[in-house]
Order: sequence, then structure tokens, then C-alpha cells
Amino acid sequence: MELEETLVTQKLDTITAPGFTREGAEAISHALGEPHWARERRREAWRVYEDTPMPARTDEAWRRTDLSALRLEAISAYLPAAGLPQQTRDHLEALGARAGLVAQANSQPVAAELADEWQQRGVVFTSLEQALRERPELVEPYLLAQGVLPTCSKFAALNGAFWSGGSFLYVPAGVAIPTPLVSTRWLEGEAGGILPRTLMVLAPGSSVTFVDDSASAGHGGTALACGVTDIFLLEGAQLRYLALQDWGEELWDFSMVRASLGRNSAFRPVLASFGGRVSRVHLEAAMEGPGAEAQLRGIYFGAANQHFEFRTLQDHAAPSGVSDLLFKGALKHRASAAYEGVVKVRKGAVRTSANQANRNLLLDRGAKADSVPVLEIEASDINRCSHGATVGQVDEEQLFYLMCRGLSRSEAEALIVTGFFEAVIGEVPLPGVQDRLRSQVSAKLAQPAPGVVLSLPKGAAG
Repeated sequence: MELEETLVTQKLDTITAPGFTREGAEAISHALGEPHWARERRREAWRVYEDTPMPARTDEAWRRTDLSALRLEAISAYLPAAGLPQQTRDHLEALGARAGLVAQANSQPVAAELADEWQQRGVVFTSLEQALRERPELVEPYLLAQGVLPTCSKFAALNGAFWSGGSFLYVPAGVAIPTPLVSTRWLEGEAGGILPRTLMVLAPGSSVTFVDDSASAGHGGTALACGVTDIFLLEGAQLRYLALQDWGEELWDFSMVRASLGRNSAFRPVLASFGGRVSRVHLEAAMEGPGAEAQLRGIYFGAANQHFEFRTLQDHAAPSGVSDLLFKGALKHRASAAYEGVVKVRKGAVRTSANQANRNLLLDRGAKADSVPVLEIEASDINRCSHGATVGQVDEEQLFYLMCRGLSRSEAEALIVTGFFEAVIGEVPLPGVQDRLRSQVSAKLAQPAPGVVLSLPKGAAG
């Protein structure tokens, strides 16, 4: 896909200047050639952003995440495209066969492809920018009108005002795509921001696996990722959604994923978070139709001074809904994590079945995890609602058992941690993604403490 000249020439100086301003939001809108209705929604998002205070530790929802070092005024809202690095190409190669690809480098789409078979059957998979220009009738009912709205939070408003790139997927009724669709994005450059918006609409009876892959180079200065994913599953639609995050060490990540589930639809996400300085993810499954099912999975592994926060909502608004959540994390050095999840059963959502579990392993004394599972039940006739959380160290008896069989302590600990994550990794339907996740877990286990320099073997080249 050739990039349109306007994407790299119109008011580029305004777009790439540091800071988030009304002029910058307008410039992005003009550069993307947005229709009037989309421009108005972007303007409204800017107004909400201006009127919404920056979150602080005094706010209950933000008391576990310190934003005092985040300098939004130093971050550019729009960066011209860079080339996809070999790391990204290797990840794509490891996935094997795919039905389509949308690639984004910095703020711009750089590739879009979809197999002819699925084009002929009416599937649309391209950048959101392209869909906005070519298929506005599919985008207009949803973009900034449903799902994650600017009023949800300061960062939702930021994305609504400054989004660029991202991807759009529409799968017609009854179409089942057996090989995955892949959206990949790469950020490179100091003090840069990437604000993608992904919109997926699956018509009745359709199904697909979607891989959403995000990564970046190491950053000499502060970088920002602020992404939104809106998912709409109509009656009987099924989506497997794999979100893989491996941001650079100085990046601040604020991600929001919301799925609206129609009658008898199924949403099965796996979120994997390994990178970033601070990563805060909001995941919401709204069971709006009877018989909707959500199976929510997540893994995270923090080292050094990383901080992860996950906020989840299993929102049952219709009868006979089923939801099951399992998030598992490991933390070493001085890394920290916070989890707060809500299971909400609204009036009328009878015969609901819901479960929520968060498990944390602390591998060093300086690591910390907080977990707050919450039930809000307004219906009287439910099948079951349960929740639980654990925070603890590796079991010494398990370590002793393995060490008695010839393993060193570090080898025994690595085996236990790997097995701890396997309950989630084993549910991933793509072997290439499974292998990648296991490799990332191994890399985290081997990561030395900050300030520790590993010596090279004698005779090795530096």
C-alpha cells in the first residue's frame, strides 16, 4: 500500500512538534483526509481531553500508578514512518501462514495485505485511516460513537483526539477465517508517541483469530503508547484476540480494550505484557446479549523497576452469560504490579456464571504486587460468581524437590516459573506465539538486576 503524499507533507511541522495541542489534532485530521463527521468527533475528544484533569495518586483509580515523571508536553503526537526492523519481521515469520497483515511504523501505516479469497468474500482488513476514506459507512456507526469513548478517561480522550494508524477489520456474516490476521506496530525515536486505534466488527456467525503485536526500540527519552481497541461481536461471532506487548524500557503504555458481545458470541483474548516502564491496561468485556461468553487471559513479567497495572471489567448485562478470567504475573528485582478487577452482574442478568482469578509470583524481596478482585451483583438468580487472588513467593518445598534431583536453585526456580505461566500460554492457539512467549519468559528470568554487568566468558569478543 502506497502512502498518500498528504500523510507526510501536510502541516508536518505542526504534527511532529512536541506536545498535544488543538492545532496538532486538527493537523492530523487534515493530513488523514477525514470526513466532516470524523473531524467533529476528534474535536469533541480534544475538548474532553482539555477539560479532564491529569490523573493523580489522590484519585482512587490511579493511586497505585505514579505519573509524576510523565511529561506529555515533551512527546510528539505524530512521527513519520520508519522501516520495520528485523525483530518485527522475525516475529511475523514465526507466526507462519496468515490471512492478512496491517503494519504500522511510528504513526503511519506502511503495509496492508489481505488474501484474495477473503477480499472476494467481503472481508475488509486495512488501516483505520484507509477504511475511513474508502468504507466510511462501516466505520461511522462505531468510531468514537460506541466502545471506548473520550469520556472514559484522560488517556481515552487523548487517543480520540490524536489517533493515527491502527487497523480496521470487518468480517461478513458466516465467514470463518482459519488462519490469523496480524496487526503489527513499531515505534522508533526519542520522545515519540504512538496512538493507534483498532476497530473490529464481526458480523453474525463469523470467526477469526487476530494477533495484535506492539514493540519498540530502547528509548533514550520518554516515549508514549496510547492505544484503543474497540471490538463488536454480533450474534454468534467468535474472536480469538492475542495482544503481545514488548515495548522499550522507557515507554509509558496506556492501553484500552473493550469488547461488546452480542447474543451467543464468544470473546477469547490473551494479553501478554513484558515491556515498558509503566504499562496500564484496561480490559472490558460487556456481555450485552444472552448467552455471551468471555474467556479472559493475561500474563505479565516485570523486572528492574517496571510497573504494570491491569483493570478489568466483566460486565454482565444479559441472561445466561459466562465469563472466566485468569491473569498470572511474575515480578523480580523491584518491579511492581497492581490488579483490580470487577465482575458486575446487572439486574436481569439471571443465570450468570462468572469467575475471576489473579495469581502473582514474587521472585525477589523488592518486588511487590497488589490485587483487588471485586464482585458487584444486582441479580438474585445467578449460577455462580467467584473471585480470588494470590501473592506469594516460589514454594520452597517445590524448589527443594527439584534441587534434590540435580537442578541448581536458579534452574529449579526457572522451571517453576515457566510452568506457572504454561496454564495461559498453552491456551494460545498458535504454536509460533507460544514459542515466542516462552522465550520472553526465559529472557526475563535471565535478566540481571539493574546495575549488574554480566561478565563475558574468557576469550569472548566484546
